[in-house]
Amino acid sequence: MSEQHTSPHRARVNGAFLHQYHGKPVCLLGTIIRADGGGTSFQVKASDGNQINVRLRSPISEPLSGLVEVYGIGQGKNLVVAESFTSFPDTLGNNFEMNTYNEAVKLLHSVEGSHNPWIPTS
Repeated sequence: MSEQHTSPHRARVNGAFLHQYHGKPVCLLGTIIRADGGGTSFQVKASDGNQINVRLRSPISEPLSGLVEVYGIGQGKNLVVAESFTSFPDTLGNNFEMNTYNEAVKLLHSVEGSHNPWIPTS
């Protein structure tokens, strides 16, 4: 997808943190579970194992598989409306340490309040 990001400030989330960012820009990394036949949505298994639905603003024709990073707007506990995404080659996805990444996401959210430098305030 070649759309530009509307905001450079995104909260990096897993499935457990997504509901805290309803209507806000997020970045979600996961593995493709399935894509719909019309190219308008797909499901990912987030770094913490939660299944997240991703709705695309415009249909795509290329097949999706493996590791994907989605940039979009959080919509509740299991939906992201994607502005764009990056699909990684299998050579990277097969060797990616998803559990370590998930621990990093949890660490980013461990500082509460406005003193957290890793979470956008707007």
